[in-house]
Amino acid sequence: MPCLLSVYDYSPTVYRLVFRWLAIPWIQAELDAWMKCFNESPCRADKHKILPKGIPDLIALKPHLYHSTDYKVTYIF
Repeated sequence: MPCLLSVYDYSPTVYRLVFRWLAIPWIQAELDAWMKCFNESPCRADKHKILPKGIPDLIALKPHLYHSTDYKVTYIF
């Protein structure tokens, strides 16, 4: 076992760097996949909602196709 101990460094800094190198990109990829799935699926129907119904990504890209209304409040001071 002496040769094995000389090859590996068991310091906590190495563990943190390996975690950052492996886990953080994997977590980011999982979050990106969830966000894509969420934004590309239609919302549930709500009869009391006055906002446009459809897929959020498509509504943001082409609001004129969904007859959306601009609810922006302009503030003049």
